Amino acid sequence: MEKVDLGYLVELKSGKYLILSKAIYDGVLYVFTNKIKENEDIGEENYIFKVENDKYFPVKDEELRKILTSIFEEKINKMLKEEGE
Repeated sequence: MEKVDLGYLVELKSGKYLILSKAIYDGVLYVFTNKIKENEDIGEENYIFKVENDKYFPVKDEELRKILTSIFEEKINKMLKEEGE
């Protein structure tokens, strides 16, 4: 199984994505990512993927995206606060 962790770069047909956060919601692993631009810079496009069997599926359900976005915002804010202490 591919290791899914913060800072890992995932290469998919649609591009490269940097994993910024991960969370398990309702027994399923999700990752919050930032799409990498062609020049290898970090872009401003964020995506949430469901991870199953080493495959990444974009989350399109708007209600689920709202729930996951709030979870990821909380996790990232907590991480940033801890780094600042």
